[in-house]
Amino acid sequence: FFVFSVRDHLRFSKDFTPMQFTESYAEYSDVDKSINKPVEITGILYKRLYRLQKTGKLSGEQLLSVYTDVEKLNEAFGSCERIKNTPIPSSYSIFVKRFVYIYIMTLPFGFVFSLGFYTIPVVAFIFYVLASLQIIAEEIEDPFGDDANDIPIDKLSVDTRKQVEEILLG
Repeated sequence: FFVFSVRDHLRFSKDFTPMQFTESYAEYSDVDKSINKPVEITGILYKRLYRLQKTGKLSGEQLLSVYTDVEKLNEAFGSCERIKNTPIPSSYSIFVKRFVYIYIMTLPFGFVFSLGFYTIPVVAFIFYVLASLQIIAEEIEDPFGDDANDIPIDKLSVDTRKQVEEILLG
């Protein structure tokens, strides 16, 4: 449940469907209206933990242990959100493109006397490497998308759901 909400939040998706094994959807009705669904879900998890502790189903030590795990989930989500919301500044991107352009345009003048006609393939190779680095930087700017090079967050979500269902449903 939490994992799917994190995936959708990082991809700016508006879909929200509760997992099938949840006992009651009433607890999650406010999640639909929330801007930050993962944080809302961790709030629900905290409330559930305290209810379980009050009814005697969780001891104080168990509560502390599980509370720490939920806290770690929330911290991991916060880290992912910071990565998502920290783009490469456009001024940096423009500077790198201009630097590569000027460097490649002046590079033949430095090599022409020592390399002769080999200057052309050497400069072409250097241009290829530097241009590739710029393209790679733009590609990894959004690691949570659904491109082939992005983190396989869909597969991770499904795998995590299967593991949780196995634990909860036996």
